[in-house]
Amino acid sequence: MKKNRSIFIIPISIIAHLIIINSVFVVYNGVNSYKQVFFITVFWLFISYYTKVYDFNRFTKLPKLIRQLLFQYSIFTLAYISYYALFDVLLNAKCQMIYLGIIFTLITLFRAIYFYTLRKYRLEGYNFRNVIVIGLNNNANSLIRFFNKRKDFGCHYKGYFDNIDTQSPSYLGNVDSAFDYIKNNDIDEIYCSLSNLPLEKVTQFIEFCDDNLKTLKLIPKEKTL
Repeated sequence: MKKNRSIFIIPISIIAHLIIINSVFVVYNGVNSYKQVFFITVFWLFISYYTKVYDFNRFTKLPKLIRQLLFQYSIFTLAYISYYALFDVLLNAKCQMIYLGIIFTLITLFRAIYFYTLRKYRLEGYNFRNVIVIGLNNNANSLIRFFNKRKDFGCHYKGYFDNIDTQSPSYLGNVDSAFDYIKNNDIDEIYCSLSNLPLEKVTQFIEFCDDNLKTLKLIPKEKTL
């Protein structure tokens, strides 16, 4: 198994989208449209910065992805039409709406295939993250079951640390021993249970993760009736 980093996932998505947008535009509007291609590229990138359309990770849910795309498409359509009005360029509204429909369809298809391919890629054991849990309770157990069940998210659950030994095969030691384990076992993400740790220990983990470039996520306290 290879622990490929995900630094190329978003750039690949951006480049693919720009290729779709600009290649379809050139084919649809002719080869003498490179000035428009430049503005279209700037529009798309500028708008995507504010719509956060590329702000996603392995845990991003489908409804959010759809909202991001719809928001991006809406703003881009307004910017695209405004370009023709601003520079007094002749606009064939029907043709340009067809163009926008084509690129939006292709981008949507690409994103769907891309995310499906990433899931399959992670199921093969690539692009994974080593994760541990600090503190065991019901919420932590639910998270552990999720890690073990959903291998397509690429999270390799290594075990948990707690000051109470439950004799579980995934028990790795007490909470204080987690720091050395994280350093020596290439751990990427640490999930800390707020119900099991005092504030001072949580602060210690926050500082440790900042110093060692690790990702820390907090498991919320269990709700009591």
